[in-house]
Amino acid sequence: MSNVFNKSVQLGSASTGTFSAASSGDTKNGTSINMNDVEDGTLSAYLVATIATGSVTITPRWRVSKNNSTFYTIKDQNNVAKTAISATETVVLEAPKAVAGWPYSRLSLVVGGSTGTTGDTYDIRYSYRNRVA
Repeated sequence: MSNVFNKSVQLGSASTGTFSAASSGDTKNGTSINMNDVEDGTLSAYLVATIATGSVTITPRWRVSKNNSTFYTIKDQNNVAKTAISATETVVLEAPKAVAGWPYSRLSLVVGGSTGTTGDTYDIRYSYRNRVA
């Protein structure tokens, strides 16, 4: 049995930006994470979203990839609709179990509503325990 005290918690590099000129359907992506470094079941994303434009929304979606180039959206098993964020909010989003079966994962933000401005911003960071052999 592994000793959890030997495993460090990582807070991955930040992905920050604005939704300036991003219109409905556009996507902003967090940095991809190499899942070989992540202990199964420990990945989450810390998201700080500032939505200054009243009619802009963002919907977080976990995506996975085999080659760190083409990413696929993970759908919940029960296909529950994701809740859109439409105001300034700080949340922690648990990664679905399915990310453990893919080499790469990332959090993406899908824009809804009207076109964003420079006042609409995001900051995505990941937290996880390192995989220890």
